Amino acid sequence: MNFRKLILLVTIFIGLFSCKAQKSDYDNSVLWEIKKPGSNNLSYILGTIHVLDTTQIIFPSEKIKGLIDKCENLCLEVIPGQSSEMLKINEYLYLRDENQKISKRLETKYYNKLIEIADSSIYALKRYKPYLDSMRPSIIRAFLESEKQLINTKNFKALNYKPESDFLNHAKMKGFGLNSLETTDQQIEWTIRPDLSFEESLERLKQSIDNYNEKSSMIDIFKKYSDQNLAMFPPEDYTDSIMIHRNQGMVAKIDSIVDNKSLFVAIGAGHLPYENGVLNLLAQKGYIIKPYKIDIKNK
Repeated sequence: MNFRKLILLVTIFIGLFSCKAQKSDYDNSVLWEIKKPGSNNLSYILGTIHVLDTTQIIFPSEKIKGLIDKCENLCLEVIPGQSSEMLKINEYLYLRDENQKISKRLETKYYNKLIEIADSSIYALKRYKPYLDSMRPSIIRAFLESEKQLINTKNFKALNYKPESDFLNHAKMKGFGLNSLETTDQQIEWTIRPDLSFEESLERLKQSIDNYNEKSSMIDIFKKYSDQNLAMFPPEDYTDSIMIHRNQGMVAKIDSIVDNKSLFVAIGAGHLPYENGVLNLLAQKGYIIKPYKIDIKNK
């Protein structure tokens, strides 16, 4: 199995669950201009959805690359190749205890429903069905949630564009500076939810199985993204402690980098809005923050 592709699939929506939600002034644009107090350098922060279907959504990649050229420094959540992830696949993704196998720990009705969903899947769940019994509950839940989002939108038919990969290739070709806000190891660990016990992770998996076909919980995040509406989920959903921790770490890293240079930052869109989002945390440090107009359209 392609491990990097697996991690991409299970973290597609990791940045779409943000922090404690209050009224936000930073949810009406996907691209923002920022300026640190006392600095003459302009930097930019783009909220991304890590995978797009450009046959369904018109995404202004060339205009964004022009801003990357202006900054000459690109910053992503992670820079590929900076991790020993292949050596940690068993530690992070798979269960070591035979007694924790999903088929043994899920009630029959839940396990059968999970297999039924995997059989009907058109994305990752079907591809990785042979491994589901040995995967951690949090990883399977990430598969379920991403699959649910992908099949309940008119704006995604196939994964044909990964913005961060495109930006990274462009920056490498130009010889620009590259910066990462996190490591792949950190992202993998956060995905498996070390703050939750096995039983808590199992209960969350059961909730996702129960709600998989629940129409009231289905939100078209691709439509919201094309509308540049970063308030993608109800306020009560923005309560994730790990996301708050990640946002705080990202802000500290960005703040340390922009002292002496302009920076183009591309991170998951869910990191940006609300009280503990990246933009408000930067504003609390005195940053001047303004929306930067770009067009994103549905075809």
